[in-house]
Amino acid sequence: MLAIGSGPLISRIPGNDVPNVTLYKDALTKEPVRLNKIVVGGGALTGCETALYVAKNGNEVRIIEMLDDVAIGMETLSRSIF
Repeated sequence: MLAIGSGPLISRIPGNDVPNVTLYKDALTKEPVRLNKIVVGGGALTGCETALYVAKNGNEVRIIEMLDDVAIGMETLSRSIF
């Protein structure tokens, strides 16, 4: 799981303290994430861009978001890919 947000909100989901749970900054700046299946927590701009980045590295990605939609605030053309 990647914890995404303008300020990281650490999830209370059981198991969030295992090695495969990381923040977006680490996912984008360290060795490419290759875990096959990844959940990105947070569907705002940062979460969507991070999801796209890890998907391009060959991972299946799912985005979970508290709101009804993802990529809110993103311009329409870019938003259409999410």
